[in-house]
Amino acid sequence: MVSGIADFDEALRLRPDDAAACYNGGYAMARVGRNDGAVDDLRTGLELAQEGGGKALVAEIQELMQELREKQVTRRPLAARTFPGALRFMPYHGGHAA
Repeated sequence: MVSGIADFDEALRLRPDDAAACYNGGYAMARVGRNDGAVDDLRTGLELAQEGGGKALVAEIQELMQELREKQVTRRPLAARTFPGALRFMPYHGGHAA
């Protein structure tokens, strides 16, 4: 999972306005207990998704943030693409990940 975080960090460096990448980075950090970093990425992703009208992604991010508050991270990550060295994730198509 740590190499996956590095891959999402690189994706965000290349595409800082990608709300799904922010969600994925936040999810990956939450899974390894880096909740502060997770919340930072999720807040950024939430702002971007709200600006872009991504209602389904907004809901996903809000749910994950609530789970973090409750310390129960159970959702699967969303991704627009798989990055080399990262865990294989399902692509985001709106709604909940499968």
